[in-house]
Amino acid sequence: MLGLTLMLIFSQIQSKTLRQWSIWLYTGGLVLLVLVLMIGVEKKGATRWLNIGLHIQPSEIMKLAVPMMVAYYFSEKSVAAAFY
Repeated sequence: MLGLTLMLIFSQIQSKTLRQWSIWLYTGGLVLLVLVLMIGVEKKGATRWLNIGLHIQPSEIMKLAVPMMVAYYFSEKSVAAAFY
């Protein structure tokens, strides 16, 4: 039920707002990935977690941020110019 509720809430966000968020989400994700390299927490033999009050994996944020940033990039460029 929580997932369905969140899906309905996020489906109401305008595409212009998502485009603006993509830059910040991508930048924040990159910063968090660099922080993992410096102060990451090891769990089950792999250092991929950050402990900032709760344990998070920045790679999960990047799974959303990278496609959003690619879509943002291609929306700014013409399709023909992007391939030449």
